[in-house]
Amino acid sequence: MYRRIKTHGRQVKNITALMIAAGILLQAMPSWAGFNPRGKRLRRPGNRQAAATRPICRNEDSPPNTTRAPEGPPLKALVPQSDHHLSREFTTAAYPTFHWYMPSNNPHPAAQFVLHKVSNVEPVIEEVEVFSTQFKIRTEEGIASLKLPAGAMAAALDVDTDYHWQVRLLCLDEDDEYVTNQYAEGWITRIQPDPELRKKLAKAKPIAQIDVFAEAGLWYDALTQLTTLHRSYPKNQRLEREWQLLANSEFVQLADIPLQLASP
Repeated sequence: MYRRIKTHGRQVKNITALMIAAGILLQAMPSWAGFNPRGKRLRRPGNRQAAATRPICRNEDSPPNTTRAPEGPPLKALVPQSDHHLSREFTTAAYPTFHWYMPSNNPHPAAQFVLHKVSNVEPVIEEVEVFSTQFKIRTEEGIASLKLPAGAMAAALDVDTDYHWQVRLLCLDEDDEYVTNQYAEGWITRIQPDPELRKKLAKAKPIAQIDVFAEAGLWYDALTQLTTLHRSYPKNQRLEREWQLLANSEFVQLADIPLQLASP
């Protein structure tokens, strides 16, 4: 039985110094061979690539009783996939960052992000909504992200507990109410970093930490570190190569997604 429950839950003054710092940060590091899944891959239901629930879409600028179909490639959650199944992936972050690819020429006026906590007590599997936010979206193409906000808005992820997340593209229905038009989703579990992982991260330069996370099977941490560095150093070719290695990994299969970040 599967049941879902909803609850309410420097400015830089010294350019020379900056260039030196950047050189140290992005110095040549050994390349890694992509993402290494952590332990046995547990299959989970869901759609990484957008599943349409309605074939047409209307936004605030559309006249009454008019609709238009979504254009371009679909929404896609940036999570690994193997044999057409999603898998449970891991993070060490109490408040992790989630990523998805937003297509161009997207007619949807808004989106919603929803996070559910999953309890698996046989024979009942329950999903309890623990965080939800709705926001306007831009028309630009690229990798979008949302960091789970700390504080009153959301609680830290429990350790060793499954969570299921969705990003939903919204349209207006005939009653001017937002409804889900497309959605994509993923699964996440927080773990405590062991002493060996902490030691490796402490010794590694920021760009090398991508390697450490990927080797440890920490998908969300590796991707967040890569996109964070890319936002600071968007023209750095090493980061582009690292993305290609990650995206082309056997257990990831995101080779069609460019390393192009949407506005925060």
